[in-house]
Amino acid sequence: MKYQHEPCDAGKHSAYPTLVFMALRLLRQHEIGKASEEEIPEFLVERFELDPEEVERVVEKVLESNDDIIAIAIASPS
Repeated sequence: MKYQHEPCDAGKHSAYPTLVFMALRLLRQHEIGKASEEEIPEFLVERFELDPEEVERVVEKVLESNDDIIAIAIASPS
């Protein structure tokens, strides 16, 4: 998680912190979290071959499922 704010890192496992970077910014666009309000760089969208409209639809579905996600988290053993 050390590199979640460095999306340009080209290390062996750079996809993981890059995806966290993107997820934090997507949530911030919906006023969730404290990540930077900067846009996700286009090269990252291209790197993962993402369709921005589809990404937004998925984020909306997750946000709509917020209550269910919280219930699952509460019910899950630590």
